[in-house]
Amino acid sequence: MEEFRSLRLAFSPNLDDYNPDIPEWRRDVSRVIKKSLVEATGIPSQHILVAVLPGLPTAAELFVLPYQDGTRENKRSPEDLEQISELLIHKLNQNLVHFELKPGVQVLVHAAHLTAAPLVDLTPTHSGSAMLMLLSVVFVGLAVFVIYKFKRKIPGINLLAQP
Repeated sequence: MEEFRSLRLAFSPNLDDYNPDIPEWRRDVSRVIKKSLVEATGIPSQHILVAVLPGLPTAAELFVLPYQDGTRENKRSPEDLEQISELLIHKLNQNLVHFELKPGVQVLVHAAHLTAAPLVDLTPTHSGSAMLMLLSVVFVGLAVFVIYKFKRKIPGINLLAQP
């Protein structure tokens, strides 16, 4: 199973003032952030994928990808991905990643948190409280159905509007 690193990015608050929350704007800003990260760190662009998330406050997800060069022999190991992630976090924490949104508007990019994310998650994770809630709804629905279907045959239920 291949793994990649995922890092949540946050921005200086002035970016929210210019966020129209449309896909085209998010794609453009993603490209600008990726370019800034490559310039600040020297990491090849094949290792980096940036996706600006919808909504406010403006946030993005940075993915550090395991990429192979043309020889197919030099595939990056998880240790390499960890080193690249640490370099990115270091540069982000030093406030070295920034871009100019428009003349006079500088936007600072910083790290929010880091997670290890497998490409395919095979572990089923279900919330116990969600399963309990689902079972409760099913039970109540079944009880309502039984009462409705057999209302005349259940002793102790008196209906006033019987024909």
